[in-house]
Amino acid sequence: MPPAWPPAPAASTAAPTATAPPALRAQVTFLDGAAAVGVQAPGVSLQQRLDGGLGGIAQSGHIAGEGVAAGNRLQLQIATAPMTPQLGRELGLLQALAGLRGVPR
Repeated sequence: MPPAWPPAPAASTAAPTATAPPALRAQVTFLDGAAAVGVQAPGVSLQQRLDGGLGGIAQSGHIAGEGVAAGNRLQLQIATAPMTPQLGRELGLLQALAGLRGVPR
């Protein structure tokens, strides 16, 4: 008779411990033009979202334990005006001239 598929898990010989580490869960989600990262554990929840196309960063965190609960939230929006080719040439020229200031004549 062929073996069963999937095979049955092997019996554990290790004795359970009373001090097992707390469960920790990490998650990464790729969105359209963004990414979200999160970590959860007993009493802790941390998230970060990066919006590449929009220039935004959002973070939040919650920690609880020892009768204390704390939280923090941060949100940034980075915006720049589009640079014209003319402005790019002007800035390049200004940077080149600034680099010449330290050159002995």
